[in-house]
Amino acid sequence: MSTNAPAPLHERNLLIEASAGSGKTHHLVGRFLRLLLAFRKPDQIIALTFTRKAAGEFFDRILGALADAAASDNGAVKAARDFQVAGLDRQTARELLRLATDSLHRLSLGTLDSFYSRVLRSFPAEFGISGDFEILDEAAEAAARQSVLDTILADVGDADAFLAAFRQATFGAEEKQLLPNLEKFVSSYHRLLIACPDRDRWTKAGAIWPKPPWWLVEKFNVDAIAKALDDATASIASQHKSAANGFAKLAEELPGFSGGATGRNIGGVLEKALDQFEGFHDGSVTELQYYKLLQLD
Repeated sequence: MSTNAPAPLHERNLLIEASAGSGKTHHLVGRFLRLLLAFRKPDQIIALTFTRKAAGEFFDRILGALADAAASDNGAVKAARDFQVAGLDRQTARELLRLATDSLHRLSLGTLDSFYSRVLRSFPAEFGISGDFEILDEAAEAAARQSVLDTILADVGDADAFLAAFRQATFGAEEKQLLPNLEKFVSSYHRLLIACPDRDRWTKAGAIWPKPPWWLVEKFNVDAIAKALDDATASIASQHKSAANGFAKLAEELPGFSGGATGRNIGGVLEKALDQFEGFHDGSVTELQYYKLLQLD
């Protein structure tokens, strides 16, 4: 992030991305003060950050900068220089401080989730939700998630069916650490569930592809494909050793992709091969970029 020059005031929206301790808050304070001086409408300025601590610090530093500038001429000069607020003098700082304090109840200086909560509470019907909801903090969220898992796993019959489905979806990842892998899996697919809440569309190929593609209809001999990949590692090794290891790993893992299992992140050789999937099908692919350009037999 560069803070050498302030963003022009005609740029209505400003997003700051930077690591901790790089001066985001300082930059935001200067931006807020310049907008406040130019337009004198603090209730129309929205400044949001991720945490309550950062939002509180942001608010304190705005009032602190204005109070210091209002206290003395030297303070005004220093604030104008430090925050790059041209035209800020002691009298103007007093006026802006009074304006900001009089508008405290209308200021939008806070966290992203608190702002979104205000929007949702203002238009609950438009979003299809009840206006009676609360934002969970991390501890409450973890407790709610644990309560749901306890409910699911409390019934032996339901637990067995659930764990069997989870084992298929994660290729047995729960054998080592059930709860961490389960929480990771749920978090990964939560957004997808929100985007597509209709259960009839899940695991239903016809809902995704009304006209089935060839690779969905065609029967594959996965074991034969895996053996072909394994046989090809010697040829690949002569071109690149690490690439050969990637082919060997894919040959080992490929049988686990059959049977409609989901939840596996696609990477390595398979990710590169999928980019040329049709070419592999019709036999037109003769090379693959993986670590280097590999020649394929």
